[in-house]
Amino acid sequence: MGQKYLPHSRVQDAIMISITARVPITPESKALSPSEVFQGIGLVVAPKGCSCILHTMEFGRDRAGRIKNGIDGNDGF
Repeated sequence: MGQKYLPHSRVQDAIMISITARVPITPESKALSPSEVFQGIGLVVAPKGCSCILHTMEFGRDRAGRIKNGIDGNDGF
């Protein structure tokens, strides 16, 4: 092992739990979400130090590589 730069430091539990999910954006799932969810990264702050980060991404092409409806110009690339 190499030299320790902070030999006095100690490991401490951050008491953090992370749960992730990947949900396809369909007309049905989009209807269940507030429109603000699709405007970038969002933070939900709850009591007792709990929080949630919402990060939505919608790509301009479908799984077959075709440009989705409503996408045009440089947005499709």
